[in-house]
Amino acid sequence: MPQGPMPTDEVIQAVSPIEEPGSGTLPRFHQASGKGDFSIKRTYQPKKRYRRRVHGFLRRMSTKGGARLIQNRRRKGRHRLTP
Repeated sequence: MPQGPMPTDEVIQAVSPIEEPGSGTLPRFHQASGKGDFSIKRTYQPKKRYRRRVHGFLRRMSTKGGARLIQNRRRKGRHRLTP
């Protein structure tokens, strides 16, 4: 019996793998202790060292644009030059 072309639905099912729910790469959900409910992990996880390294005074002064930003904030009279 000769086989003709497969219907489109069968091709899509054969090609696309079925993924389990929650098998994404990001840890967005974590299970509460002993319960069946899930809570969403928030995206902002504050770290003092990372904040200083990325947005701090020394990082700003290391580039021409950052030094200009500090100069403009000084000229305007800002109390905080960098976060």
